[in-house]
Amino acid sequence: MSDAAAGFVRWVFETFPAEEVQRIEANVYSTNEASTRVVIRAGFVPEGVRRRAGFKHGEVFDVRMFGLVRGDLGDEDEDEDEDEDEDEDMEEDEDTEEDEEV
Repeated sequence: MSDAAAGFVRWVFETFPAEEVQRIEANVYSTNEASTRVVIRAGFVPEGVRRRAGFKHGEVFDVRMFGLVRGDLGDEDEDEDEDEDEDEDMEEDEDTEEDEEV
């Protein structure tokens, strides 16, 4: 099941442009360890717990929240490229300032 979840996540990010999909969320009952393992293996990151937010078969459960954003899977992203360019520009500015002080 983990392979199917990971494949689905990749398909979503490859199929839909960044303007349409930036993140995918998964909510899992706190007692469902198998589903928790599936979403973690698929690359999702734990983001919190919604206490007493789930109701099933007359019982109330906490719900674990997981999220996955573009770039979490190690894919190159336009935003990451822009950040790298900004870092390089800042380094060049620092070098220029050092040259001016000498």
